[in-house]
Amino acid sequence: KPDFYAAYNNWGATLSDLAKTKSGSEAEELYDKAFEKFQQAIKYGGGSYNLACLYALRNRKEEALKYLDHALSRGKVSVKLVEEDNDWDAFREDPDFKHLLSQYKGK
Repeated sequence: KPDFYAAYNNWGATLSDLAKTKSGSEAEELYDKAFEKFQQAIKYGGGSYNLACLYALRNRKEEALKYLDHALSRGKVSVKLVEEDNDWDAFREDPDFKHLLSQYKGK
């Protein structure tokens, strides 16, 4: 069904937001469930930005930047949104993150 991706995306976002309020194994379990939902959203045609954010929150740089590049290249998110999104705070001074954003500024 065409709108499955939105349901999975919203479900994943809710789990990710809840995980931010938890710690330890409880947070990890919620992040793992969110990851599954975002993967399902992509399977049904959804974007990759929320998955990129989840990887960023888990400090998995390579995957985070891969999915961020994917979202930016398809115009699904703007550089401004990424710059204002707290999920990317750990990468603000990272040269690879800065370089990726610079490639899409003004597009």
